[in-house]
Amino acid sequence: MYEKFYGFKDRPFNPVPDPGYLYHSPYHNDALAYLSSEVEKKSNPIVFTGDIGVGKTVLLRTYLKALGPEVNLVQIFYSGNDRVQLLKMILLEMGIESGQNNLDALRSEVKEHLGGLLREGRETFLIIDEAQDLDEDALDEACKLSGLEVDGRHLVRVILAGLPELRGKIYSLSNLDCKNTIAEPYYLKNLPDEDIPKYIRHRLATAGCTDFTVFPEDVLREICHFSRGIPRLINMICDAILLYGYFADKRVVTMSLFKEVINDLFNHGSVEDGYPYETSSLAPAPVSADQDTGSGEEQAPPSDDIHSEEKEEGNGKIRTEELSVQCEDSQQGGLLPMTLFVLEKNARMRVRLEDKCREKGVDTVALSTLEALFETLERSRDLGLHVLVADSSFFFAKGGSEDPAGKDALDRIQSDYAYMPLIVTATLPLTVIRTKLFQRGIPLLLHKPDLNRVDLSEVQVQFDAFFNELQLCLSNIHSQFGAIYQKTIKWLTDSQGVTAASERDMKGSERSNPGGR
Repeated sequence: MYEKFYGFKDRPFNPVPDPGYLYHSPYHNDALAYLSSEVEKKSNPIVFTGDIGVGKTVLLRTYLKALGPEVNLVQIFYSGNDRVQLLKMILLEMGIESGQNNLDALRSEVKEHLGGLLREGRETFLIIDEAQDLDEDALDEACKLSGLEVDGRHLVRVILAGLPELRGKIYSLSNLDCKNTIAEPYYLKNLPDEDIPKYIRHRLATAGCTDFTVFPEDVLREICHFSRGIPRLINMICDAILLYGYFADKRVVTMSLFKEVINDLFNHGSVEDGYPYETSSLAPAPVSADQDTGSGEEQAPPSDDIHSEEKEEGNGKIRTEELSVQCEDSQQGGLLPMTLFVLEKNARMRVRLEDKCREKGVDTVALSTLEALFETLERSRDLGLHVLVADSSFFFAKGGSEDPAGKDALDRIQSDYAYMPLIVTATLPLTVIRTKLFQRGIPLLLHKPDLNRVDLSEVQVQFDAFFNELQLCLSNIHSQFGAIYQKTIKWLTDSQGVTAASERDMKGSERSNPGGR
């Protein structure tokens, strides 16, 4: 939206991981050196950890891309303890839909396919993302995969990527099959304060910006404080700042504009009541690039909670607040109402999603066909935020191949309903699907359980885990669109006020000078 206004060729703070935008901080260079060293030492598996939003995914993709086109990348997300499901997911990511349910048969099938790739001169890297969610059996199966060899050569290099607690989980399991070959876990640190302005300017330059004064020094200092050096938060704040600047017709960010962004994104209050700092002099001391927090140790965040969606319970666990989407008078600064459209073929999943969303106070419309979706959208007259949660099978054939009817449906959604955020869900997420969605600018692909295959005792647990991820996505979407909504209402109200004042001045002038002289 704002690229032309600022003279960019691209959105510099796009949330989609893009190796082309990677900033090589000392920490990132150290991480790349670690990966290179462990691959050369034939450590298997490699354990790569970091906090949420620190850039693990983009860094891994950058490293593997540099290895050359002969590398076969397989990336999966799996949370569970089922060896069979883990192996079937890996096969499906490689384009093989196995009908096997026997563990030994699946192991043979995986080994045969990996061996074929190796004979073709292609080395396979398997990234298991969010690996801290794997239970003992699944972790052990991943270790067994890492030990597969032919003539002294690894059939697959396994990378376990996840949050810092992954390290503790691995060390707590004494029976893992790879205790002697596993790499020392690596912890990717947040950016130090002195690198955050360099990170922002690097992304601006990559997007074609030549005038970096758009972010003055005082604003940069505040971004350092509020982002805590987390690249995902930096991107979210900077993207919102540029959008607000576009609305306000300001090509240089002011502190008042920055404060509006922070309050709209995090506090949902007025600038005067919500913004907690006048200057960054109240911020904690900067983190130095030379300061060592210890490999594998999580940095302690500042005490200020900038995430309005997350609160800490007494047991130390993070819970997600219920979505607050009640419609109030928008002219009085109320929240943006939201309607969720659920497009789902599986009746059990459709009913559970509809019930759970309504329990959380979200207006929900559950549908089972594309025809019903488009008919409903055309009839809808709701003046709020529409979000579509759709199963990938409506757009892609089995195995992730293109489906002509699905392609037409996606084209129509992105052209006729471009205002509507889209979250795609899949029981077995495929790398090929993820890539195609990214190319379309659709970054959200969530893994969900197949309720027709999950044991009844596990249905509730697995569904709740999926719904928590979905709820977090919806909360973030609602927060950002709500901020834009409030900003637009304020802009329109201010514009109407200026217009009304001009008309009053004009009428007053006519009364004082009726003859026109």
